[in-house]
Amino acid sequence: MAKVMMNSLPAGLTPEEVAEIEAAEKIPVIFDDDCPEMTDEMLKQFHRPAIKYP
Repeated sequence: MAKVMMNSLPAGLTPEEVAEIEAAEKIPVIFDDDCPEMTDEMLKQFHRPAIKYP
């Protein structure tokens, strides 16, 4: 899962947008049939081509 640090967000966010992001940060990830948790094999398919083909 990608993690975004609050200090790396764009400077032009409104207080409401920051509050929304902070609230979303507290919601747990829920996997289901439409969005299953990825296996290690599935995750291996996500790589940078430059790493495989320098």
